[in-house]
Amino acid sequence: MNPLLAVNGLSVHFTGLKAVEDVSFEVASGSIVGLIGPNGAGKTTLLNCLSRILNPTYGAVEYDGHDLLGRPVHRLSEIGVTRTFQNLELFGEGTVLENVVVGCFPRFRSNMISELLSLPSANRARRAAYEEARQLIEELGLLPHIDTVVSGLPYGVQKSVELARALAGKPKLLLLDEPAAGMNPEESRQLGETIRGLRDKRGITVLLVEHDMRLVMGVCENIVVLVQGAKVCEGPPQVVRGNSMVIKAYLGEEEAEDA
Repeated sequence: MNPLLAVNGLSVHFTGLKAVEDVSFEVASGSIVGLIGPNGAGKTTLLNCLSRILNPTYGAVEYDGHDLLGRPVHRLSEIGVTRTFQNLELFGEGTVLENVVVGCFPRFRSNMISELLSLPSANRARRAAYEEARQLIEELGLLPHIDTVVSGLPYGVQKSVELARALAGKPKLLLLDEPAAGMNPEESRQLGETIRGLRDKRGITVLLVEHDMRLVMGVCENIVVLVQGAKVCEGPPQVVRGNSMVIKAYLGEEEAEDA
């Protein structure tokens, strides 16, 4: 079976810095794959290439059998690729509902004339978008906050709002950049259940960048490890957990020798 996502020899070079160097891996359809590494490993840089915010220096990326790098960022949702961000990209003065419905509008938009004249077709599309947004908000346990201004919510709740907005695009491939940041252990556990549910119930394929190792080891079938921009290890959690290079990268050389 062909992978949903295939990254081949991806490299990202900035002036005097090789942020990502010759990284290759695959993400099978219907899988949950973790992308981990210490700070500065190149994880978010790689994710920014996959979501077309950055152009790689070298390499190729295939998504569903097509060239992903030829697709502009504003056209990704049309082919089923959405993401969340390490640093929240929400409308802080908007409500939870307003933020999530933004993710629904591209699929329910009508033409400009219908919108300007407030024709019945435009009104129907708008109602459908709001209804779907409400359903997503309820599914992610955000209903008590639906009319709350986002900037007044705890950081962990804001991360859930961003996840809801990403899901509003009906993704086949969901790119998550540190979704557990700012969450307490119970919220992180619930997030793990949510991620598994997205795969099991919706068939969404997930590529997860995360520092919470309990979450990564609990939900991912395969894990790719980056250190200083290069892939040093790949495999299931039990293999990655015991890899000496991974232990050294996270603990340092002296602690790794004692481990």
